[in-house]
Amino acid sequence: MNEQPGPSIEYFQPSGPYLPRNRWRRRSDRWVWVVSTVAAVVLAAAAITAVTVGSLRTDTFTATGRVAADCTTRTAVEAPSTDERSPVRILAAATGTLLAQTRLDRFSRERRGTEQVCFLGFQVQRLEVVDGGYLVQIGTLPDRIVTRTALRDGI
Repeated sequence: MNEQPGPSIEYFQPSGPYLPRNRWRRRSDRWVWVVSTVAAVVLAAAAITAVTVGSLRTDTFTATGRVAADCTTRTAVEAPSTDERSPVRILAAATGTLLAQTRLDRFSRERRGTEQVCFLGFQVQRLEVVDGGYLVQIGTLPDRIVTRTALRDGI
């Protein structure tokens, strides 16, 4: 077991003057600090803005719908007591929370072949996106559960 002694470990620098700084570090030291500080401030502002905008903004869409109507009386074909001023309520189907309330306020006529067909319609701006679909209540018509796509495209 013949061990040879290794090099001696020195924990302290030998006494004497410090080595001079590299030339490039002397020229760019303040530069690096200024650029790094400005970049850090810009990134922090961008992060704060992104978090704020993301938390305040909710997904919304425009819901539209219509029901077949009698052209002379301007009432719904399925429920004659439902007319142009009948209320429309849109609720979250899963929770029953009221999301929007409006009225049937759009009467329109369309030609289909030789016949004239009429509709009573509604539109709701900025309806909140929810999971589980929507329960649509139109006047005295039976309630309908519809999807977001159906409301966006027009029921």
